[in-house]
Amino acid sequence: MRLPERHRHLFREPVGDLIPEGETGQGRIAEMVAGAPAVVTVGDRTTEKMLGYGILPDIQIVDGVERRARRAAPGGAVETITCSNPPAHITAEAVSAVASAYEAGRPMRILVSGEEDLLLVPALARAPAGAILMYGQPGEGLVVVRADERSREKARRLMALLEG
Repeated sequence: MRLPERHRHLFREPVGDLIPEGETGQGRIAEMVAGAPAVVTVGDRTTEKMLGYGILPDIQIVDGVERRARRAAPGGAVETITCSNPPAHITAEAVSAVASAYEAGRPMRILVSGEEDLLLVPALARAPAGAILMYGQPGEGLVVVRADERSREKARRLMALLEG
């Protein structure tokens, strides 16, 4: 499924709470994720930051690219699922990878060939109540989303905007 140009602005707005760069300290993040049934990171830098804080995300969605430049994948030895997901798309293969990662019951990494940015949407749509999802908002900070019926419904509405 492809994100049409006319809807892209809707995907640029933070889905959760934006924590400005510099205010995302280890203690604050640890409090936010305490007791969450799942922690999901989308993006290499976000995943790397959580690992650096000693937080092992249950699901890590990465693509080995940061700001359009190749980079080494974040450290941390976890089982990896691969999928293909071109820019401005959410493929059935990527949605299946997200589902498999949730079902695994152990920390998983989804390594995306293409672009991982939009995969927050299916990850949120499928997240258990109370899960914490995090992704970077370039040049602004970290977005933290708590999965609840409202946020999951927003994710489902965004998925419905995709074509194909």
